Amino acid sequence: QYSLEVIDRYGHFGLRYFYLLAIEKEEPRFELTIEQDHYKTSAEKPLEIAVTVKRMAGYKGEISIQIENLPEGCICEAITSAEKGDSAKKVTLKIDAKKAKLFNGPIQIIGSGNGKDKLKINATASLKVLNRTTPNIWLTVPVNKKK
Repeated sequence: QYSLEVIDRYGHFGLRYFYLLAIEKEEPRFELTIEQDHYKTSAEKPLEIAVTVKRMAGYKGEISIQIENLPEGCICEAITSAEKGDSAKKVTLKIDAKKAKLFNGPIQIIGSGNGKDKLKINATASLKVLNRTTPNIWLTVPVNKKK
């Protein structure tokens, strides 16, 4: 038996207020987050993007993390977050843009669970101004100037 009381942050409640309550069974899952929603590459050195991995509800197994929608000429190898050890909580993706052409556009960082559930989760970045998160990460690849 459960009892639930819902009020807003100002202590208001009543028939003129509407709320949405969702209850679901907790399933093992993971969450991927990054610090920024936009990045700029350089031809001189690889761009490093740190991805924080949070395993929830007893999620076990490796997680393969890769970038989708990279522009032509950009290279980034998938990386694995092991169940235990240093990579269990944080990994770093490295984008090599030495041969890339000019690009401004969204990319996605995707984590794929290697267990029987085959979870596929987008990494999200915080949009501090809107107090929201986004799975669309903006990547800028400037023109590589040849000397």
